Amino acid sequence: GRVLTFHYLDAIIVGTYWPSSSFRTNSKTRRVLFESCFNNHVQKLKQCYPGKYLVVAGDLNIAPSSNDISISRPWIPDKFQDREVPNATKEDQQRFQNFLAGHKLIDTGVDYRKDLKGGWPYTWFCEPLRRTQVTGEGMRIDFILVDHKLIGEYEPVYSVMDDVQGSDHKPVLLELKPRNHESKDC
Repeated sequence: GRVLTFHYLDAIIVGTYWPSSSFRTNSKTRRVLFESCFNNHVQKLKQCYPGKYLVVAGDLNIAPSSNDISISRPWIPDKFQDREVPNATKEDQQRFQNFLAGHKLIDTGVDYRKDLKGGWPYTWFCEPLRRTQVTGEGMRIDFILVDHKLIGEYEPVYSVMDDVQGSDHKPVLLELKPRNHESKDC
C-alpha cells in the first residue's frame, strides 16, 4: 500500500492506495496488516491535529456493500465463482464500516449519491478498453471520505468522472460547497 499525507491550514488530506486481496491467503494477510497500520496513522493524525478536517481519498480496494459490485464479475476465474469476492467479503466490509465509524468519516459516494437509479457508479473495471464499462461490470473501490465535522460547514458533492478514459479506474471528484451561512464580503 501507499500513503501520502498533506497538511493544510484547516485540513489534512491523505491520499492512499490499499493493497488488493485475492484468493491467496498471503495477500489477505498483507491487506489486513496494511489496514491496521493505516488505521493507526489516521488515529494519530486525529489526535495530533484535532482542529483540522480530515479527508481520505484514493483506491481503497473495498466494495463496502452489494450495491458497490456488479452481479456479473468477468474478472473472477470460473473456479472461484462460488466464493465471496476478495475485497467484498462480509469480513472486509465490516472492517471498513468499523474504520469509518471509529474515525467518524463519511463515505461521500454513498451519502450523497443515493438518488442514482440502478445502483452506485462503479469506479473500477477489469479492463481499460471500456467493454466492461459499457456493460456495467465493475466495482466502486475509489473513495473520498470526509470528516463528519466538515459536513456542518460544507456540502460535499461527489461525482464519478465518466468521460475520462484510458485507465481501469474512473476518477472521483469531490466539490465542497459552503453551506448557507451569511456571506462575508472579502
